[in-house]
Amino acid sequence: LVITETKVVDYMREHGSINRLESCTELFIFELSARISELKHRGWVFDTTWKSVKNSYGETKTFVVYRIIKEGTSI
Repeated sequence: LVITETKVVDYMREHGSINRLESCTELFIFELSARISELKHRGWVFDTTWKSVKNSYGETKTFVVYRIIKEGTSI
């Protein structure tokens, strides 16, 4: 796997899940959904849940949280 996919998997293993904000701010990976898609093509299975939070302006923002269900080809 490419290094960005490895970083995503390592982050999820350490923290239990990942979302787009964490991917951008912690890993500097800005295309999380593309990395997840590439992992899915390698047999990885993810639980995807939607989470809603209010930002500092009181607006509700919704985003996907990914968790590993089954690992595919090894990294």
